[in-house]
Amino acid sequence: MGADAGADASMDAGMDMDTAFDTIYSATKASYVVSTIPIATSGACRATTFRVSLLGVGDVALAERAGTLDADGKALSDFSSSDISVDAVLGVSSVITGTSR
Repeated sequence: MGADAGADASMDAGMDMDTAFDTIYSATKASYVVSTIPIATSGACRATTFRVSLLGVGDVALAERAGTLDADGKALSDFSSSDISVDAVLGVSSVITGTSR
């Protein structure tokens, strides 16, 4: 999770962000690809914006999605149209910005 000088302390306290991704089998690639990344944070991050990126070699972004967390601090980022092989993903980067509402 990234933050700046104006970060909301209530979002930092007890932050537990889960960004494991889900996969589906792609017959075209004959391998598994990233389908979705469920984002779960503490309720203190509700209604804030997020950006999540799938990273490859050299931390280069393979795909990126942005959105707004719901009232429970959760969201689902859909990467299925990107058709990115699981083998190409070496990391996940996520940033939450704003103050809780």
